[in-house]
Amino acid sequence: MRSPRDVAASTNHEAARRLVRSLVGVVDVAFRYGSDGRVEGVSVLAATGAHERQVRLNVASGLMAGFGIALDPAKVELVRTSEELRALEAASDPPPAPAPIAAPATVHPAAH
Repeated sequence: MRSPRDVAASTNHEAARRLVRSLVGVVDVAFRYGSDGRVEGVSVLAATGAHERQVRLNVASGLMAGFGIALDPAKVELVRTSEELRALEAASDPPPAPAPIAAPATVHPAAH
């Protein structure tokens, strides 16, 4: 298993959103990030009639399979309205920016 970077780059953030939205019972999703940039939780707008426990398990399983993110299903919060989801998303920290890529070090042989 690879070391989870928890959706560290915005492209991974969007890919994770697409993955979770594609799951049975999920209409929309918002991620909650910690100060270290790791996913701390997920808020999900579930489809009418979706079983809450199954949606939580599907989200946790999908994130582990797709991105190596270990998330306790209890950290998946189900909301009732898109307005509630948007309010949670607005109150959350934004997804972390990708880390800059350092230029490779150039080693010059010592002049003799």
